Formats: sequence, C-alpha cells, structure tokens
Amino acid sequence: MEGVVVLSALVVVLLALALARQRALRHRLGTFPCLLIGRNGRQLRGLLVFASTNLYIYRSIWVGTRLVRSYPRGSFEMRNLRLTDQWARVEIRQGETCEELLFGRDVHSAIVAWIDAAGPREEPIL
Repeated sequence: MEGVVVLSALVVVLLALALARQRALRHRLGTFPCLLIGRNGRQLRGLLVFASTNLYIYRSIWVGTRLVRSYPRGSFEMRNLRLTDQWARVEIRQGETCEELLFGRDVHSAIVAWIDAAGPREEPIL
C-alpha cells in the first residue's frame, strides 16, 4: 500500500514538472505556435522559438514538449512564401532537407527581423 502511494506521488510530481516546463516555454518571449509539414506529409504541431543564435521547433506533446528541429541562424533559407489573411506558409531549407512551416502571418516579420539582426558576416581579406 505504501509503495502505491509513493508511486502515485512520483507520477503527480513528474506530471506537474512536465506541465510547468511546457507552460514556461509557451509563455517565453519569442515563442509562437507553428505547424511543421515534412516531406512525407507528416504534420507536427509545435512551438517555434527564437533564441539568440538558433531557431528551435519543439513538438507539442500532451504534457510536454520535445525538440525536433534546430536551425542555426544563417544555415537555412526560407522560400516560396504564401500569405493568407492570418497565416504564412514557407518552405524552410537546410542543406538537402526541405520542409514546410505554417505559422501566424505576423511571425514571418519576426523571423525576417531575427535573421537580419545578425547582420552580414564578412570574411577577412588577406
């Protein structure tokens, strides 16, 4: 009986921690809901997170989140922008990988500003 109580308490604590992490990530500045559509047509609902040097996509899971993509600034291209009244849809290409990303129309402006904020990098001339 005592083991069941301890196990139940452990499950409750782990569930609370997972929910707290997800809530903290959702309320973080620079986090937006998105939909990632892979080459095979598989759709992942998730969160698009702007960090200082990377663009992260976390998959939204019932009680938590899981990192599924990381795009370092300057290592990816956005192509074929299609806008509707509320949504933006782009192809995001990194190397040979090309996927579609769907997010709020205003988020596109934020992504472009984030990319441009790094500024051009010049190679030293010898």
